[in-house]
Amino acid sequence: MADEAKVTWSALDDDDLLASVQRTFGAVEVAQYYDEWTERYEAVFGDVFQHLKAVDREELFDHMAQVAEVSAATRVLDAGCGVCGPAIEFAARSHASIDAVTVSPGQADRAREHVAERGYSERIRVHVGDFHHLDESFGSDFDLVYFLESLVHAAEPADVIESAHAVLRPGGVLYIKDFYRGQSPDDPAYQRVIDECVAATNEICRLTIRNSADVLGWIEAAGFDIEVAQPLAVSAYSIDDGHEFCERYDLDVAAGRDFRNTFYLENLEIRARRR
Repeated sequence: MADEAKVTWSALDDDDLLASVQRTFGAVEVAQYYDEWTERYEAVFGDVFQHLKAVDREELFDHMAQVAEVSAATRVLDAGCGVCGPAIEFAARSHASIDAVTVSPGQADRAREHVAERGYSERIRVHVGDFHHLDESFGSDFDLVYFLESLVHAAEPADVIESAHAVLRPGGVLYIKDFYRGQSPDDPAYQRVIDECVAATNEICRLTIRNSADVLGWIEAAGFDIEVAQPLAVSAYSIDDGHEFCERYDLDVAAGRDFRNTFYLENLEIRARRR
């Protein structure tokens, strides 16, 4: 269970710590995690499971919709949809038809309930599936594929990005909002602190927090041109939900340090266009 991770990260030697930072979790493990934890996420985060948000929810979705070019899209794929809070927000801002994918059957059930309650069942279709293999379930005519703090769950993110490329039409948009491993190349001791926090967060939340440079490289290698790569450009950030979540469920995501300061993470939103 996620809350049973009690590793003393500071006791690991450098090689073992790096192995923990790089550890991956397969689709079955991620599905089991969300089957168990979705109700607890909803209790704190509501229907948007994102750690880094704008203070104002409307600003967050207005901004992401603009950068991701949601209004220009007619077919959209939400890869790692959670309980479909974001899909509903984007449907309210556009006339797009949205296919939403989660690896968790329990999460998919909750997503369908939310979609039906908001009256979007005809425009948002919820699927259970592994986003490493989108091209096995969908055609190649999407205008937009987005990942909102979901790519960080990928065991093989390069494969996920290639899969997204395969289902996008030429000129289609890939949008990724996520967080990445902090970098301190000139201070190995501080990098060690960062990595202990990253390893703890990975283990507890079934993540593999990557280096942003690697993700940008995989995007270009898959056949995309990167147009935007910037910290989430909203007027004021909030990570209050994440703080409350850790406090409520006693999650030591910062390896014994103050988890109310995510100094060990870098955030980026990325827009890339399929060649």
